[in-house]
Amino acid sequence: MTKIPRDIANELKERVFQKADEVGYISLSRNDSQDFMDELVRAEDIGQVIAQFRGNARVRTYIKDAILNRYSKDKARDARPSNLSTIIKQLFNHDAYAIEKDCDIDLYRFTDESEPHYIVVANGSYLKWETALRKALLYSPGKPFSKEGKALSIMLTLFCGGSRINNADKKHLREALSACNAKVYFYGENM
Repeated sequence: MTKIPRDIANELKERVFQKADEVGYISLSRNDSQDFMDELVRAEDIGQVIAQFRGNARVRTYIKDAILNRYSKDKARDARPSNLSTIIKQLFNHDAYAIEKDCDIDLYRFTDESEPHYIVVANGSYLKWETALRKALLYSPGKPFSKEGKALSIMLTLFCGGSRINNADKKHLREALSACNAKVYFYGENM
């Protein structure tokens, strides 16, 4: 097993990304996703090239971990709204400005409050919303505003991966999150 040279790895990534775009990979069902993966593994210009460097047993893992996971993360990042202030205004009915960015966490503060009110915005996926909530909850204790007892809210921005989430499920999650002063914004349903 040898490392795939960078130029070949980049070509493979481009080929897989193009094919993923063509089939709408981000919104494929589990079965269709498996069929697509099988197709990539068998493809002369993808799977067989990877096998030359990584061996046949590692082709599927390489495609999944090194290429398609990056593809999915890129699609989620590109679909995420760039102006979270607008969404905060919509959900909390207050103007806010960004204070800090830390990976999948953004910290905002209401502009129209005499007493500071902070909003921790955690990004994640709809299917793993609890991971985004955990990130937000673990982010706050180490911050000065937390020690000062300032007002704090949480907002989750959840990527739906091209799948349409029914209104009953959205309502249920919104109600559950309200128990910990959190609100949710869904994005990336129709890709």
